[in-house]
Amino acid sequence: MDSLLQTLARILVVLFFIGVIGSMVVVVISFVVDLELLLQADDEPAVDGTGTWA
Repeated sequence: MDSLLQTLARILVVLFFIGVIGSMVVVVISFVVDLELLLQADDEPAVDGTGTWA
């Protein structure tokens, strides 16, 4: 029983770190997209006439 719990704990630790890495990827992608929006030319409208992002 003890070895089963140790195995499950190791699996959960691995899954936790996979989730942390996935979250870091999302943060990096969001940062890059937001940085591109901030650095784009000001003469381009951020929103078109329909209220959606251009």
